[in-house]
Amino acid sequence: MKTPGKPRRISLPTRGYQGDVPGIISWPFAIVVIYTVATFGSIFGGWLPKKFIDGGMDANKARKLSMFIFALFPLTVLMASRLGEINTWLAVATIVCGSAYLSA
Repeated sequence: MKTPGKPRRISLPTRGYQGDVPGIISWPFAIVVIYTVATFGSIFGGWLPKKFIDGGMDANKARKLSMFIFALFPLTVLMASRLGEINTWLAVATIVCGSAYLSA
């Protein structure tokens, strides 16, 4: 019969871990890139329908067309996992596309 005692600790291998993967990516920098591009995507989200309207398109149609275009970009995030296996910055780029136009 086992006696209750301290729970067993499981230790994971942490050889060389310093917060990010050496030589591949700096996660804080990647987060800064994502939020910066998302900010510019938000600004672009207001500019595109105005450009359509100034080009002579009906306001209702211009807004719906720009919403449809912006709705396609977050679908790129579905590829982030696969592209992350190739290069981490490709995954960051797909997340940037999704977040930039999602905030539009």
